[in-house]
Amino acid sequence: MNEATTARVIQFTFAGSPLRAQAERVDRVHTNVLFITLIRSKFIQYVATGLSLLPGFLLQPLQRLLPPQFYLPGRLVLKTRKPDWGDEFANEKVMYQRLEPLQGRIMPRFLGDAEFNGIPSIVLSRLEGSPSYKQGPTALPADDFERQLKVLLQEFTKFGVIYDDPKLDNFLVVKGKVMVVDLESVCEEDKQDQELAVESHRLHIMPQYRRCLESLSNHNSEKETITNSTGWTSPRPSYTEIVRTTPKSYPSNVRTDL
Repeated sequence: MNEATTARVIQFTFAGSPLRAQAERVDRVHTNVLFITLIRSKFIQYVATGLSLLPGFLLQPLQRLLPPQFYLPGRLVLKTRKPDWGDEFANEKVMYQRLEPLQGRIMPRFLGDAEFNGIPSIVLSRLEGSPSYKQGPTALPADDFERQLKVLLQEFTKFGVIYDDPKLDNFLVVKGKVMVVDLESVCEEDKQDQELAVESHRLHIMPQYRRCLESLSNHNSEKETITNSTGWTSPRPSYTEIVRTTPKSYPSNVRTDL
């Protein structure tokens, strides 16, 4: 088992209530981000399932009356503030609020503030998809990915901001739809630079994505050759590490080295 992502039980505080959850790191790099699954009794799970079926105008008043374990989704993301990243952490919360209409459409939903090990954190909905560079044999074709990517980046500009952390691992594919995570580096820009950023980031990301598809295609061809010649399939090799760089920000008042 991968020690970097081994599941463990944690306790964190959300809306004044202590919650327990099974937790594991999303990957080796983002050590401050955890996939968590709430630990709840069967009764609470039953109630939570029923509440999740209610329309928002009925659920919201109940959320003010009930402990969070009754209304939170069972599978979540817990993101903790990194050392010396207070400004970026605060910026991410501000941007989730500013971009509220985009939540659940192209990005996670911001569910609220939390505290984990005495460190300020946020709780987000979990996007049940795959990182764009870790898709399987049914990976999104490059043209489709590029079309959705451009639309996604343009959605930010409608709110006077740009998404300024264009790394491939920040883009997920969820049921054929491209979505984005990590709003720490979202920043305001004037109209001219917004358009420039969209095009620059598209040109930066697409060669990386095409290399991923090429690597996947080569692997599948090699796997098919081995299967046809021997009658069995060799273990799948691990993906080679993809070099990801971030272009200069417009301006770079927020670090983008996550």
